[in-house]
Formats: sequence, C-alpha cells, structure tokens
Amino acid sequence: RGRDIRQLSYGRAELVQSDHKPVMACFQLVARELQPERLQACLQNARRQLDAREMASQPRCTIENPQADLGELRYAEPKFTSFRLVNTGDVAAVWRFIPAMPGQPAVAPAWLGLEPVEGRLLPGEEVEIR
Repeated sequence: RGRDIRQLSYGRAELVQSDHKPVMACFQLVARELQPERLQACLQNARRQLDAREMASQPRCTIENPQADLGELRYAEPKFTSFRLVNTGDVAAVWRFIPAMPGQPAVAPAWLGLEPVEGRLLPGEEVEIR
C-alpha cells in the first residue's frame, strides 16, 4: 500500500497433484535510499530460500538391498533376486532404467531379465524390481 509500491501482476499456480494453490505476484517499488550491503543481504537470503524450495521439490529415491547374491550359478539354471526402489522424497518420482551405453536398444543384456523398467512413485511408495 502507498504511493511507492504498485502491483504489476497477480496469479496462482494450477497444480493437479495437490489441493494447494500457491499464489504469486510481481510488484514495482521506489527505493528512496539504496543501501548496497542490505540489498546484497536481502538478495542472498532470497536466493537461499529459493534454493531450499527447489531442493525440497526434487524427487528423492533410495534403493534398498542394492546388491544381489545369487549364490552358486550353474549353466541354464535360472536364478532370481529383487530389490526395492523407495520414494523417500516429498514429491512424486518418475523413474526408468536407461541403457548403459548410448545407442543400445535394451537396458540389460538378453540373458538378464528386469521388470518393471519404468514407473512412477508417490511419496512413501515403493516398487519391487525383479
């Protein structure tokens, strides 16, 4: 409020995965006195807050039991193992296996089965990969 500040825009984010509707606004203001040290401190604080929000919105997953012990292997005898991928973050995580080498069509050699090869996990969800 006042003659030194003017609202330029106002809106809200249309999120489909949440019932929260964050608002945003842009203002123009007139500074009567510029204090470079306070300005830099204010900008640094704003950057820190934005970085923290960005990090909080990043998907985070962990792999439980990531090592496979198949025991003694024999020719033509199938062996099976599995591990769990868990979404430990606060947002949905979309994941997929990709080929180890660019240009390869498969994510694993033909003798090694892997499923599922992609998916989506909500926070706290997990998937067993065999």
